[in-house]
Amino acid sequence: MPNSKLAHDRRGAHWTFDVSTFSALLQRLATEPCEIKARGWDHNLKDPSYDAITVPKDCRVVIVEGLYLGLTVEPWKSHIKPYINYYVLVACSHEEATRRGVRRNYNAGICKTMEESRRRWKYNDEDN
Repeated sequence: MPNSKLAHDRRGAHWTFDVSTFSALLQRLATEPCEIKARGWDHNLKDPSYDAITVPKDCRVVIVEGLYLGLTVEPWKSHIKPYINYYVLVACSHEEATRRGVRRNYNAGICKTMEESRRRWKYNDEDN
């Protein structure tokens, strides 16, 4: 990425995702009847963990969760949207989302203190 410091600071923003790799995974899931390994996210490492998820070859339904799956901006619109059959939105209040996000960042070790977690939420996660 052109500004790797900003990308690292804003991890989780839609423009920091590797959409090409994710799109290739979705294409494989849709077209290849074989066991497929996929990335997961390791909160302890604060980075992706490769081959963390195994999708068995006889799997007929795959649930993919993520904030940006329904985005109508590029590259999400052309690379991801064609592979998503159904969207489900789990709605909650802004206050509840804030509580959950701050607590998640702290519990996962992304932030060392609750205050740091609140700052991260305000600077990065709230916009996401």
